[in-house]
Amino acid sequence: MRQRTSRATSAKPRTTTDPLTEGISPKKPEGTIKDGFWCITLQGKEFRVPIKAKNKRWSAMTSEELVDFARAYCKEKRITQRKELAMGQKALPGLTVLLRQKKLLGEIFPREKFEEVFIDGTSFMIPLYGRGKKGDRNWDVMADDELVRFTKAYCKKHGILHIRELAKKLGGLYGAINDKNLLDKIFSREKCNVLFLAGKEFVVRLNHHGNRDWQSMSDKEMIAFAKAYCKEYGITKIVQLVDKDISLELTLRNRRTKKGIRLLDLIFPRKKFEEMILDGKEFKIPLNAQGRRNWSTIANEKLVEFAKAYCKEIQIVKRSQLETNDNGLYHALHRRKLLDLVFSEIEKAQELTILADLASALESFGGSGK
Repeated sequence: MRQRTSRATSAKPRTTTDPLTEGISPKKPEGTIKDGFWCITLQGKEFRVPIKAKNKRWSAMTSEELVDFARAYCKEKRITQRKELAMGQKALPGLTVLLRQKKLLGEIFPREKFEEVFIDGTSFMIPLYGRGKKGDRNWDVMADDELVRFTKAYCKKHGILHIRELAKKLGGLYGAINDKNLLDKIFSREKCNVLFLAGKEFVVRLNHHGNRDWQSMSDKEMIAFAKAYCKEYGITKIVQLVDKDISLELTLRNRRTKKGIRLLDLIFPRKKFEEMILDGKEFKIPLNAQGRRNWSTIANEKLVEFAKAYCKEIQIVKRSQLETNDNGLYHALHRRKLLDLVFSEIEKAQELTILADLASALESFGGSGK
């Protein structure tokens, strides 16, 4: 048998990269290791980076030290973009990751730029945010005086005379001056609206859009104004007020007094009962907060009595007819199992009528056969 012969193979030495020379060509090592620090001179200044097990400990450095080192390193290596610091021959990926986590990359590579805009020969420097793309103007960081000066020049150039025109033309600029309460310095407007209603004078402030500012009025002023307004235009129902001035109706609906009463209810008081005359009898049906009939507060006897009179008044003889004409009353009777009491007499009367008709038909048939 052939015996296997072991061949002595010379193992090739593995090449390992020294983490101290991360991002630096091995041909030209930079810096020295001394007392647990990587010492390197950048831009005439010596920096000491802590190391442990031949790895740079960026986390052991403060934010100020990281920013100073990164700025000097990027300036020394002529690094102008973030990706050059993150990858490549000059990269320090560990430092880049830590700077990104601490949100310090913006201090090394500031993204904010400016856009120079000329209006009628005047130069304006508009700051940009993000990556400085077209249209990403950062109006919020502009000084108030500069923002007002630019807005006036812009409106003059484009013939903008009203706030709504500016909001449609340049919404971002409008939002900035609106948030900073600078609209009054740009657009001159009538601040108050004087109205004569029902022989009385009312002064209502206007907001930035030229609409009535109901929030500036107290509850008493709102009630007095609404009553006079309804009297002036002959408004007696909420629906009419909605058609005439929906903003006033919504304000009255949403605002409440300290006792929790809606102002709308003080202008148009809600009815607590609905009076009805059915089959010669008078009934008072309680109403809920929405103005609908509140069947749950009526006793069974009264409910059955009302249902019988209601069916007799409008000639309802079937349960399906009652469900169609008054669904709420039908379900109230159904839940209490009172439908049989309401329709028992009606159904008996129907049966008697059918029997009488059948008897008369048989009688006429028998008489014709003689």
